[in-house]
Amino acid sequence: IRRKAFLREKAIKDYVTNIEGAREEGEEKGRKEGKIEGKKEGRIEGQKEEKISIAKKLLKENVEMKTIAIVTGLTEDQINELLKNK
Repeated sequence: IRRKAFLREKAIKDYVTNIEGAREEGEEKGRKEGKIEGKKEGRIEGQKEEKISIAKKLLKENVEMKTIAIVTGLTEDQINELLKNK
């Protein structure tokens, strides 16, 4: 009977240890994925800000809206918004 109790207790401890290990692995995977996603979003936001900055400079130089749209990849509506927010 002691042997059965010992084995049952060991099995329970092993089960709990496996669950804790899996949870830690899941958390680590989530952190890594979060970092990757955050970096990706940061790059996208930085590229968008750079396009807007270039468009503003071109607007100051009185470059045609169509040309600004081609150079920056912004739509004419987006460029018009920049004009409104001057």
